[in-house]
Amino acid sequence: MAAGYLAVIITVIAFLLMQTTAEGSGVTPFLMIAEPFGYVAVDNAIDFLSVEERNFGYLKFTNYLLFNRLFWVGLSVLLIFSAYRKFNFKGFLKTERKRKLEKETDTLNFAPSKENSIKSKSSPTQFSVAEFAKKLFSLSLLEIKNVVRPSGFKVILGIVVLMNILQNLLWNASYYIGPTEPLTFTMTAFRLSFGVFIMILLMVWAGELFFKDRTVNFWQIADALPIPVWTVTLSRFIAMSVVAFILAFTFMCSGIFVQTIKGGANLIDLKLYAYDLLGYNWGWLTYILQISLVFFIAGLTKNRIATHIISVGILFLTILSFELGLAEQTIYAFAAVPGLEDYSEVSGYGIWTIAAKWYFLMWAFWVGVSF
Repeated sequence: MAAGYLAVIITVIAFLLMQTTAEGSGVTPFLMIAEPFGYVAVDNAIDFLSVEERNFGYLKFTNYLLFNRLFWVGLSVLLIFSAYRKFNFKGFLKTERKRKLEKETDTLNFAPSKENSIKSKSSPTQFSVAEFAKKLFSLSLLEIKNVVRPSGFKVILGIVVLMNILQNLLWNASYYIGPTEPLTFTMTAFRLSFGVFIMILLMVWAGELFFKDRTVNFWQIADALPIPVWTVTLSRFIAMSVVAFILAFTFMCSGIFVQTIKGGANLIDLKLYAYDLLGYNWGWLTYILQISLVFFIAGLTKNRIATHIISVGILFLTILSFELGLAEQTIYAFAAVPGLEDYSEVSGYGIWTIAAKWYFLMWAFWVGVSF
């Protein structure tokens, strides 16, 4: 099932990357054939139609559109045939037995002795704030490893980094004029075009981590442990914040790498990288606000599926409202700040720098109140 979800994500990401590249750097035969949904080929064919053909004619199923459909239909048939040949229900019933049973009957001694006795005085129980702080640190490290250690996280991180590098290498902001310099703002613009999908990934991970005990049927044991709820919840929030920082810092490193190989090492602006990718300008601090929204909704609903639907639905509803013109004020977009795209190499973000700071403080205040 995880492989199916990953394949869908890769397909959608490939479509967005190729469609963005076609709009920014021009249409090429490779993009028209390799794009999964045929959008680039159709859009290119429509550009060559006359006004009368656009209103009354039909799109001809020829040239690159035909090659695109033949390629993807053939690939789909090949994958279906391969899955049909290799699929077997017995594969779902097999269990891996990798546990080794160690029998040490000779060393076991069930007779009562001083060595086997338990003294409560030697291990006093402590319920102080300092002890809970130590447990918070250890639990945070454990939760970070639980998220980062699986191969699925590494695969998704690798795909996102590859997307970032390819877009920064191929995308040209002004292809009608000519090639542009590898400026820092063009490197950080990745957070705007693909930031929605990054936030969805983080929100889904946050929801799954919040309900991890119930997912693995460990919640009854976890609730009986002498650890307060705030320690466990805060440790998972810290873990997701660290995961979000890993993603943002990786985008920063990949942007610097692309600038260097394109000959723009002297154009690297670390302050702008920190402000855009690690700050609240649709960067790491914005991710933290979205993660806090997931934890807040999870505490209200106490249902994993409902948390995913509501949290991701709020994000989609916000974006669609601004895209369709239903909302125009930034105050209606949770975690957003004004002036995300209004950057100039001469004056930077200008007056939006002060406005963005106060907007972020407002959102951070509401997050603090909700917690």
